Amino acid sequence: VQTCSFEHRTLTWKHVKTTGSEGSSNAQFKHAIGAAIHPIDGRIFVTDERNHRVQIFDNSGNFLSSFGSFGSGPTNLSDPMGIVMIPSKNALVITEYNACRIHVFDENGTNLHTFGSKGNAVGQFMNPWGITTDQDEKIYICDFNNHRIQVFNSKGVHLRSFGSHGVGNGQFKYPKGVAVDDDGNVFVCDTLNNRVQIFDCYWS
Repeated sequence: VQTCSFEHRTLTWKHVKTTGSEGSSNAQFKHAIGAAIHPIDGRIFVTDERNHRVQIFDNSGNFLSSFGSFGSGPTNLSDPMGIVMIPSKNALVITEYNACRIHVFDENGTNLHTFGSKGNAVGQFMNPWGITTDQDEKIYICDFNNHRIQVFNSKGVHLRSFGSHGVGNGQFKYPKGVAVDDDGNVFVCDTLNNRVQIFDCYWS
């Protein structure tokens, strides 16, 4: 049990359960990287990077099923990293680090569509990593080796990009994580610059 205090309040939490171990069988992992939670039934979707799959657990951590295998086809996954759910479509959006593309699956693992390819042009990626969505279901993706954030709509249409390689404000060195709050502020884990940058984004 661990306790912390803030703003004259005390928060206490305790460990409930651990799920998984090292391996390639059900409920085992080789680099569990990202997780997404189903907003209705609480199922947990976990990217199992080196096993090239997504494993699905119930809200108590019990294994249900998995999908994906190594390869380049529409149902394959090559080093899946980030994962996020688009609730209105029951869709899982997954970044593939080595394939340099973004897969969109339904909650049962059926491929809906794929977008992106390897490169540094608009809509291309060099090892995409972290991913999130905002309240309008726009998709924000850390384009790790291109040192930028790319933003897409839920259909995979590119909307904008920001960032470049460097140490100045608005520049990145290998961003890995991204989050958006309810006010639309974007938080980027600027990994090798050892900082988090915050952006107040305005859309026109």
